Amino acid sequence: ALVEDHRAPVVAITIEFPVGTWSSWARAHGADVAFAHQNDDPDRSLRKRADALAASIDLTMGHRSASLSVRCLHGDLDASLALAKDILANTRYDQHELKRSRREEAILWRGNETDVAFRMAQAAARDLFARDDPRRLRYEKPEPPGTDIAKLVTVRDQLIRLSGRVIGFAGDLTLDEAKRAAHELLPAPVAAEPEAIAPRWLELNPGATRAKDHDIAIRRLTQVYLAMGRDSLPWTDPRRPAFLVADHVLGGHFYSRLYVALRHDAGDTYGAGTSDRGDVVVGAYAANTFTRAENAGPIEAKLRAV
Repeated sequence: ALVEDHRAPVVAITIEFPVGTWSSWARAHGADVAFAHQNDDPDRSLRKRADALAASIDLTMGHRSASLSVRCLHGDLDASLALAKDILANTRYDQHELKRSRREEAILWRGNETDVAFRMAQAAARDLFARDDPRRLRYEKPEPPGTDIAKLVTVRDQLIRLSGRVIGFAGDLTLDEAKRAAHELLPAPVAAEPEAIAPRWLELNPGATRAKDHDIAIRRLTQVYLAMGRDSLPWTDPRRPAFLVADHVLGGHFYSRLYVALRHDAGDTYGAGTSDRGDVVVGAYAANTFTRAENAGPIEAKLRAV
């Protein structure tokens, strides 16, 4: 895919691979670590090359896909593409970076214990989704990231050879230049893909749509945070457009019904609104707010009334 824009001599390239953290194969094999750390070699030669080019290179993995993004000057396009190709072929992962990532993962998980938003989202996910459902796993303690370099390289090599890859170009280049740049940038796709690449959604928990209360104690707070949640509508639901309008009226802007009732009229809170964690499949939808601890009862009654 190409979007031409010749107003500035800058080119952006994104290579997208069709596997993300919702894939049970990716989770079982540490594909997120394998993908994110392929830019880290022991002597930092790959990063030094990017610095010399003043090129930005980002490696990310979302729910459904992983992407390598490059942004560079047009004159450095060939050198930046060569660097991207070398990153995708790197077999010299930095063991120190892998161990640091392992420690960081443990620290971040401990931080979730006092993260109010995470704890409320965790309670909703546990209500709605089965233990092995991809939509719930992000709220459960993960396995420590792997540090076996040979295994990580093998997983990375499988990931970047999956069929369904997309290369996108934008900026100061022509269609012919984009075609030449894309030629041989990626290795040939695998003939047979691993099993369990696609996400496997499970049925909602029995009784998930029945109302129940959860009280989550967090140390040293002088405020109370409230969320009223339920299952959301998936993006493909024919009622979705009407839902977006209703959600905007309820909590989607500064003068929404929740904001007016809880902040402007009563001064109970600085913030109130809604959140939708749905996707192409059902997620969690919630109306939420916070207030001083002694005001918990009145604001809950107002939240329910709205």
